[in-house]
Amino acid sequence: MVATDMQCIVNDIGRIVIPAKLRKKFDINEESTVEIYVQDGTIRMQKMKPACILCNTSESLHKFKGKTLCKACLDDLINC
Repeated sequence: MVATDMQCIVNDIGRIVIPAKLRKKFDINEESTVEIYVQDGTIRMQKMKPACILCNTSESLHKFKGKTLCKACLDDLINC
């Protein structure tokens, strides 16, 4: 684990603000999705990598009506 001198306050509905320095370092923006999980008694968070919603590949991705699909799955849907 990397120690930082950053601290966040949890607001009344459970939100925290990720410090700008960390958002920039990990390329997290308002469109990013992050995964939050518990491991070894600690709360952890990591940026999710975009993937096809049907086959979970992360290659040749395209947006279709707000959903992420790979070219192969998109072609399959078009040819149905």
